Amino acid sequence: MNPPESLWRSGVQLWINSLTVAYLVAMCLFESRRLDVDLAELRPALRPGPWHDDPTLFVRNHRPRSLLAVSVAGTLFGLVFNIVTGGTLGQLVSGEPVRWEYAWGPPVLLLLWTLLFHVLWVMLGHSRLLVRIARQAVRVELSRLDVFDPITNAGIRQLLLIIIGLAVIPTQGILTGHLAPMDFVPALAIVLPVAMALLVTPLYGVYRAVAAARAAELMHLDADLERAEPRSDRALLLALYRHQLAAMPAWPLSLRRFGRVGFYLVIPPLAWVAAALVESGLSAWL
Repeated sequence: MNPPESLWRSGVQLWINSLTVAYLVAMCLFESRRLDVDLAELRPALRPGPWHDDPTLFVRNHRPRSLLAVSVAGTLFGLVFNIVTGGTLGQLVSGEPVRWEYAWGPPVLLLLWTLLFHVLWVMLGHSRLLVRIARQAVRVELSRLDVFDPITNAGIRQLLLIIIGLAVIPTQGILTGHLAPMDFVPALAIVLPVAMALLVTPLYGVYRAVAAARAAELMHLDADLERAEPRSDRALLLALYRHQLAAMPAWPLSLRRFGRVGFYLVIPPLAWVAAALVESGLSAWL
């Protein structure tokens, strides 16, 4: 590879990785602020208790003590990754000639991996916190399941934030003309399982809360049916209501939510197309 091309790739990678670091910082700040909004939206649905008067009680009692350990694990992962893949640290350790145009790699990439582990753990913590609120404090009304929207929407929002971040992978491939498996496989192996967990965990938490409330209501209806006079109007109404309640889905899924998730999944390909257009435009101009 000639020096100008090497400098171009190095500069593009530095630019993209620096943007990714800034994006991860913004994600962390946004999630912290958005959690307060989610709690405010959930407050009308909370059962009477200390958390109803002060929803931040859950936050104060929710201290992810392992956050520092996870962040350190991210730093160590970035360190080992840079050595194993033959980065600047790997070249220094093995005694190979150092490509000094990539000397920015260790500090920037170590910071990137540290922030990535940190942000993903924060998002998982917020997801678990909202599920805990759904199961312990939300007053479930089977006729108004929209009270759980802040919880289910949080998982979809977090998935969107992650997918937007992943759009840098095809962008880097187009702008540098080179994308090796080690440029994206480790990130995908870590991020994609977490993204799926962030999407499914709130849905499953709401499902368990709704399913428990529905089971309790069905037991109550069964007891009322046993006391009701057979073939009476009351027995007929109770039986109809029981049938309707038993057929009600407990999963907070809808075509609208499926559509949003499907749209989010096409963001990386759209980023690839946009980067390809930019690259062809620059080539034609230059």
